[in-house]
Amino acid sequence: PNPVSFKRNNGDGTCGQNGQIRLSFNQNPTEAPILTALMYADGTPITFISVPVIGDIADLAKKGYASYCLLGGNIDPAKKIIAIFHYQGNCQGDTMLYE
Repeated sequence: PNPVSFKRNNGDGTCGQNGQIRLSFNQNPTEAPILTALMYADGTPITFISVPVIGDIADLAKKGYASYCLLGGNIDPAKKIIAIFHYQGNCQGDTMLYE
């Protein structure tokens, strides 16, 4: 299933001092799609975050989201961002989400 939305969470949480993406689905997947790119809404890549990032779905049923720790820091909360996800080994196209 395709992810439907995400929220970012900056530092001092699940991922320590690094940022986090919390990815939500209408139907829970059996594996998390890979976060392959992050960029600002104007198309400028966010280069200080290391990608790809494999999501953690261990607590998906309990928390309602897959967690992605963003190694490299936090993303400016005032700027809109685009996140691109892809299921590994799947011919399905990328999913692009805006926040």
